[in-house]
Amino acid sequence: MALPGLVIHFQLMMPDVVAVHDLARCCEASLGWTPAQTLELLAGLSDTVTRPAVEMAGIADLAGPEAVAQGLAAVRASAAGERLEAWLATWGSRSIDLDPGAPTVAEHESTLLALLRQPPPATGARQRTRESAIARARAKLSPTGRERFDRALSVAERVPPTREENVLYTQSLPIGLLRRTLLELGRRLVAAAALRRADDIAYLEVSEIAPALEGRLAGEPAAARAAWRHAELRWVRANPGPAFYGPAPVPPPSTRGLPAAMQRLLGAFTWHIALEEAGTPPPAPQGTLAGIGASPGRVSGRVRVIRHEAELSALEPGEILVCPSTHASWSVAFARAAALVTDHGRMLAHPAIVAREYGIPAVVGTGAATSSLVDGQTVTVDGTTGRVEIS
Repeated sequence: MALPGLVIHFQLMMPDVVAVHDLARCCEASLGWTPAQTLELLAGLSDTVTRPAVEMAGIADLAGPEAVAQGLAAVRASAAGERLEAWLATWGSRSIDLDPGAPTVAEHESTLLALLRQPPPATGARQRTRESAIARARAKLSPTGRERFDRALSVAERVPPTREENVLYTQSLPIGLLRRTLLELGRRLVAAAALRRADDIAYLEVSEIAPALEGRLAGEPAAARAAWRHAELRWVRANPGPAFYGPAPVPPPSTRGLPAAMQRLLGAFTWHIALEEAGTPPPAPQGTLAGIGASPGRVSGRVRVIRHEAELSALEPGEILVCPSTHASWSVAFARAAALVTDHGRMLAHPAIVAREYGIPAVVGTGAATSSLVDGQTVTVDGTTGRVEIS
């Protein structure tokens, strides 16, 4: 069910990577721009990232503040009930994680209520910033350089919408559908007294599900296996391992001997990986955290540490979202965040991309944000310099 989607996902991903890399090479050669400056040209183009929050804000307006304050049942009974169900049928069916064992958006009632109460994303300012960046670039170029720039930009501008639709249709929705199937099987196992809870089925191997349903699972009972594996997961989350095992990663080999088309493809891919995966965080002065400035701007606010998707509803409007990383479906909560700080990732990691779409400052790849910052602490996030100043 999910495997065909993942195959298509990576088939669609590579043309996107090449298009953005071609634009970055053009901007570096003609303007001396960094990748961060180039990516400003593409921010604010993904309707798929911001549309769930925009639509939810419209639902809240139609339902009215009284219904929203009373909860989901009141919103369903209001004039906005049909629109809420339509929203849930599309956006609520997404997995919040890439693991079908994790709940979908629709299963998190507290998160849905928080979404109804959050402000709509301010997308207009982001569009103006992008248009200003394009104008600055074109003003510095000769007619020939401008023609090359416009050609590369016109191709790269197609990437943000297709990239996020790719994530939605080849990852989030198929995994959400797989979860719905697993939950139905889990309910049947609960009815047969084989499991304690329906979602415990996520801790069974695929090969164990049919025997458990048929009452012929040999050895340890299904419920005991699920409980043991759940405990293992909690231990792993509490005791994360190193960033890599074995020898340290080495630079990619030279591609000079390959055909030009292959050089272009591999060059784009290695460039993308270098800007997606975090390396060693840069040194930082005392009282600060340093990372990668992934979305420009500077803002101060209270810290809210979110380690798992189940905690998303705790994020209050105007707080600084601090997390290990984010998955695609976390983007529904970004309208509440004043800024983003992560342990992992770089300029092309998903948290950075979504932060740029929402126009909030972001510092990613700090290596230690979730272990250094605590809820309620006041910090200043500078997404231009890549610094987090701790008050």
